[in-house]
Formats: sequence, structure tokens, C-alpha cells
Amino acid sequence: MKDRQNTFLDALQVLSVVTLSTWSRHAKHLALIFQALGRTFIPQALCLALALLCLTNCKKEDLLPTSSKYSTKYRVMCGFNIASYKELQPAVGGFGVFALIRQVGSEIYMECEGVKSEPLYKMDALQKDFHFGLGGLIIGNDIDGTRCCFDLACPNCDQAQWRLKVQGSQAKCNHCGIVYALQNDTYFIDGKGNGLHPDPRPLYQYHIDFNGTMVHMYN
Repeated sequence: MKDRQNTFLDALQVLSVVTLSTWSRHAKHLALIFQALGRTFIPQALCLALALLCLTNCKKEDLLPTSSKYSTKYRVMCGFNIASYKELQPAVGGFGVFALIRQVGSEIYMECEGVKSEPLYKMDALQKDFHFGLGGLIIGNDIDGTRCCFDLACPNCDQAQWRLKVQGSQAKCNHCGIVYALQNDTYFIDGKGNGLHPDPRPLYQYHIDFNGTMVHMYN
């Protein structure tokens, strides 16, 4: 009888692995349930049956973790000592002020409230390995005072050439006409634009850290 019970349990466990093949995170949860219940046959069988029943009745999006708001579509990895870049200081330390950063050949262009890097900053050996997303970066603080970093390119047109025009805390794509509210976590001020994108998505967003000296942006 014990052998039959073990065989039945083994079969159920194999079935659970197959059922959960696309939801591997839940396999470990099921294993923990088995450990907690010990070696009692009936509770294990009932628990596994109920778990499988719940999984078959759930949608895939209910089981998988929700996607992060931080994009990994385009590589972002760079950092700057703000004492060396006057264009970054108001955006990192201020409120409602946003700075632009993008690579131009072997140089870096920055802009904040009309102040532009003229001449452009020459990239040193370390900075040549930096990545600035699709069209460059926008950094500043949202309405809650939390530092934020967005891609400078319109995510709906999705081409580096269609960079956003930033004015104050708004960013507009001159190609599709969509206007983004930078201080409100990229909510749309005008999500319709000229109708090129009937179902627009918010800006690509990236991580940003500041330790008082260095500001880092990354995926």
C-alpha cells in the first residue's frame, strides 16, 4: 500500500512539474507545501490536486510577476560626478528641473534650462563604454521629489532620431505629437498626438542613483 501511495505521489509531482513548466517560480512554492505537510498521503494528494486546480483556473498573467516599470530594451549604463557638469546640478538637486544627456560621436551633449554644453564634453576612456539608451537620457525629479530617469527618444515612434523636446516638466515628440508629463511618472498630457499611435505607451524609464557626488543611470 505504501508503494502504491508513493507511486501515486510521484505521478502527481511529475504532473505538477509539467503543468508548471511555464511558471517555474511556483514549483518551489509547491515543494514547500509538501515539506510542511510531512509524509501524510491524503493531505499531500489533496493539496496537490487543489494547487493544480487553481493553476488551471488562473490566467498566465495572474501567475507571472508583473513587469517592472524599468525598461531593459535599450542598454543604459553611465555615471557622472556632478561637480564637473554644471548642466546636471540643477536637475539632480532641484525640483521640476530636467537635464538632457546624449552622446554625439565621441562627445557628450548636456542641456538644462537652456544651459547647453558648449563646447561638448570629450569622452574619456571610461566614458566610451557608456550606454545612453535609445536617444539619450532625461534626468530630474518627479512630483514626489523622487529622482527619475527617462529615455530622450519617443517610445512610441521608437527611433533614436525622434528625440523629445523638453520644456519645463513636459516632453513632446515633434513627430507624433504626444506630450509626456515628466513629473507625473510619464503620464500623458496629450496621449493622442496626431493619431499615429492609437494605443501609446509611457516613456522608457531607467534606474537612477545619487550619492551626493556621483549620479548613476542604469537598466
